[in-house]
Amino acid sequence: MLGDINTSLGGPNKVVLSKGIYEKLFEGDDPIGKTITINRREYEVTAVVEIPPNSQMQFGYIISDSSFRPDHYRYQWHDLSFPLYLKLKKNAPKELMMQSLYDAYIKRSTIPDIVKMAKDAELSFSLIPYSEIKYEHDFMWPPLALQSCGLTKHIYLYLLVSAGLVILVIATLNFINLCVV
Repeated sequence: MLGDINTSLGGPNKVVLSKGIYEKLFEGDDPIGKTITINRREYEVTAVVEIPPNSQMQFGYIISDSSFRPDHYRYQWHDLSFPLYLKLKKNAPKELMMQSLYDAYIKRSTIPDIVKMAKDAELSFSLIPYSEIKYEHDFMWPPLALQSCGLTKHIYLYLLVSAGLVILVIATLNFINLCVV
């Protein structure tokens, strides 16, 4: 990791790069303080981070929130193009949090058709403990059917382990058979 991750996004036009993007763009040179162009806009590189391959949060770069104009479409409540991660206090009322999110979504949505669809479809938010996202829920972002094949449930993990054990038993029996003959 390069740079100070605690202060790296503390201003407009700042960007944190993943190690993969850093290696492609800078090929080992020190990128801190240099600028890169993203969508015809200049950003100062403030940090480089290594993302574990098993992390759910994979990214190439993160741009500071203050880089966006207040009227940017990402600030519209109807844009659900990214998951929201919350750190709740211990014993926080989860139902109240979900109702507050729903109320804020309805109140702040600027497109009447989106509000109507949300009310008609009985839109709801749910909290999933971070430790359970991978194996307990078919949660993928973005929510594309091609990405979420449902292969993350415990039953599939058990099936794969069982198949591995069967192969191990067969291999052991074959080895014993070869040794006896």
